[in-house]
Amino acid sequence: MKERKTAGQERRHGSRAPGFTLVELVVTLTLTGLLATVVGMALVPALEGFLQARRAAATAQGAQLAMTRMVREFVQTQSNTVSVVNNRAVTFTSRHGPGDAGLEPHTISWDGEAGNALLLDGTPLAADVQEFHVACGSGAGPIDVRLRLGGAANVAYEVRVFPRN
Repeated sequence: MKERKTAGQERRHGSRAPGFTLVELVVTLTLTGLLATVVGMALVPALEGFLQARRAAATAQGAQLAMTRMVREFVQTQSNTVSVVNNRAVTFTSRHGPGDAGLEPHTISWDGEAGNALLLDGTPLAADVQEFHVACGSGAGPIDVRLRLGGAANVAYEVRVFPRN
């Protein structure tokens, strides 16, 4: 007849039941948690850097778009129609068609309050403007524009435009 052994008797004789002990599970979970914490802490600065670069690129793109539009407008400007008010607004007449039929008056303005938009004829040209300065020489002189937008990139963009007309 075969003798039955209890669980305690099997362990004393070196045979083991399949599975993990509670201690093994706790150690494994603790090590996994520590590893996840270390990896997470390493990823946070990389993610912050990525997001900051993304914001800086969006700011730079917005500033470049606004500057390109202003240059396009000022190149077509009738140089004797440029009028600068408080260095934050400029009114001008530009030619967008053949002859005098295409002459249109325009205004680029900023209210001087940081964070507000730069407007072209009342339509937003750039958002979150921190600085806008425009100066015009007398007669047919150049038009100098300085624009700085808020956001991650605190860079001022400057351009000197010589009207063609």
